Amino acid sequence: MKYRLYPLANKLSRYFHPTPELSSLAYDIQVLSQEEVVDFPRVIMDPNDWDLITDYTDNNHMLIEKSRVLGGARRQSQTVRYQFKDVLASPAGFHVFGGTYSGLFGHYLQPIYKKIPEYDAGLYASTYVTSKFFGHWLTDGLATCLLRSTDELPYLWHTAAWTHSARYKQIFDVKTIDHDLAYFKEISFIDDIGMTQNRRDRLKLMNSKIRQFFKNTSNSNMVYLRRGKTGSPRPIVNEDQLVERLQKQGFSIVDVSQPLHEVLNKCAGANLTISMEGSHCSHLILSASPGAKHIIINQSDRFNNVFAEYMPALSAQMATVVAQKQETGYIVNIDSLLRMISRLHDL
Repeated sequence: MKYRLYPLANKLSRYFHPTPELSSLAYDIQVLSQEEVVDFPRVIMDPNDWDLITDYTDNNHMLIEKSRVLGGARRQSQTVRYQFKDVLASPAGFHVFGGTYSGLFGHYLQPIYKKIPEYDAGLYASTYVTSKFFGHWLTDGLATCLLRSTDELPYLWHTAAWTHSARYKQIFDVKTIDHDLAYFKEISFIDDIGMTQNRRDRLKLMNSKIRQFFKNTSNSNMVYLRRGKTGSPRPIVNEDQLVERLQKQGFSIVDVSQPLHEVLNKCAGANLTISMEGSHCSHLILSASPGAKHIIINQSDRFNNVFAEYMPALSAQMATVVAQKQETGYIVNIDSLLRMISRLHDL
């Protein structure tokens, strides 16, 4: 069947002409939410912490992060559904005759010989970042799945290492395809990057569902989430001392390596959360009370405030402190962090 050759053919065609615009190959386009200007709250941060930063995350730079920290009004692109016929879906993108989209090129030869299940209708919800980072899988990809039509089966790839993904799909009643490769007679792809009203409403719905499913079983509405050894190593060298000080402040301590129900039973409805920056912070962002305050401990050599992008959806406030890189990990200035906690309490 010719769709098996799409990835290889599209790769070869790029040597002769650029990939066509997405809209030129879609048979139907629907605007789900118009572009709009959204006000982003500033990220609360000690100005002196800028002097501690030595580098930023991949494909990021100082101007992006300063914009996130400063907040303010930013124009958000519209939410648009594109529909295609005769599509091969893979972790590297979806492939139609003439173009490959929403991912890096790859999977050129496997479709030629692998068994590929076929479906009538689907929704391609994967992107490069949802396939690479659990946090984006949850707050972006799974949120996009909520836009599926009743006859559409979502394609949202994830690695088997993300053990919490299955439970989240149960919570939001989303059934996804469990195959790396799948053929669809028709498929939708939604440009869902802008934090439009449509997207904010879905994130609010996800937050509400989590708080309905899970009730805070701790005696505290303040939570510190340990990253542990999940994902890329980001050890906090003085974490034991940090935890001891936070417990004296009344914080509940939870480890992200625990089963999801144990994590969310302590995080759901929290008013103040703290954790090292990383995908696991999405557990906190999506489960805390609306209007919660979140302190992200940023690494000095990969400063990143991506979670600031989600604050308008949940009327939340983000703050950050910078942990300095040492030979064996990162050192958190505990006194500085405690001052930030006091500052947020006073807001």
